[in-house]
Amino acid sequence: MKLKISFFILIGFGVLSCQQGGNPSFSSSEIFELSPPQLTIDSLLFTTSAKLEANFEVKNAKIHYTRDGSSVNESSAVYKNPITIQKSGTYSFKNFHPDFKSSDEISISLIKITNDISRTKITISPNPHSNYGGIGVRGLVDLKKGSTQFRNGNEWLGFQSPVITINLDFEEQLEISKIILSTLKDHNSWIFSPESIVASNQTRRIGSLNLAPPKAPQETKLSFIEIPIKKDSYSNLEIQIHLLDKIPNWHQGKGTLPFFFIDEIIVE
Repeated sequence: MKLKISFFILIGFGVLSCQQGGNPSFSSSEIFELSPPQLTIDSLLFTTSAKLEANFEVKNAKIHYTRDGSSVNESSAVYKNPITIQKSGTYSFKNFHPDFKSSDEISISLIKITNDISRTKITISPNPHSNYGGIGVRGLVDLKKGSTQFRNGNEWLGFQSPVITINLDFEEQLEISKIILSTLKDHNSWIFSPESIVASNQTRRIGSLNLAPPKAPQETKLSFIEIPIKKDSYSNLEIQIHLLDKIPNWHQGKGTLPFFFIDEIIVE
């Protein structure tokens, strides 16, 4: 099933360019702003390759993009055909038109799965929230991504606990240098990124990541959180996810414990 990321056309009024005879005069490039391209992806997670398509049907508009997550400008590559992706990366796109303001930039990260952990033994504590249990812990290693519409489907596990502990026991030792958590950020629904993540092996800390708490509302987004760990061969891992102790004061839910949503764990 293909995943589509789309935006409505954004039309906004710009600044007044000049006055002629007492009547305001606007330049079209100051009035209309393009929307970002519509992206269609086979899957954000893939084992061999994935196909990424960008579309924006406005005459004389050009889609420019980068393959390394860097900012897009009119010197960046021009999108012409669907892109076949064979390795992990972040792709950024932006619409340009000679008569209008360029669009906002849209970026998407895709990950090639190098370690199959679908048969890994998983335990998790505490259990997910009763409303957001998905298909259970097996859903964290089934390579099925949820969407931002988290109430549809059963890919997401949602938690509202100060600390979430996940234990992974692999079938065989795997050489690993990082852990990736596939998560959701939706401040409108009180879903936040965690404050910190700690990875351990046999009670020995092997990696950690601290995340700065947001100072203002952020866009709803699917996020891959990467935790670097000491490169070695491991037969088991423990991941401790520490939530913010309370929702920040700028949010209507201030002072309460946020939710954390996860749909996949990847090890590389």
